[in-house]
Amino acid sequence: MECLPQVIKDACRGCSCVGVKYLWVDRLCILQDRVDDWDTEASRMASVYGNGLCTIACELCRS
Repeated sequence: MECLPQVIKDACRGCSCVGVKYLWVDRLCILQDRVDDWDTEASRMASVYGNGLCTIACELCRS
């Protein structure tokens, strides 16, 4: 986890503290530079976000 940006580490820690087992990080779960992966995963995003406990969004961050 050392190589992850601090904001993602913080999200992991926060989820762990409240007993959430899974964290979807689209930056990590979707291959950002592959259009075919984006097309496949974009069709699943409504389900992923719709079935989530909460959504954490970071508009601006240094990492």
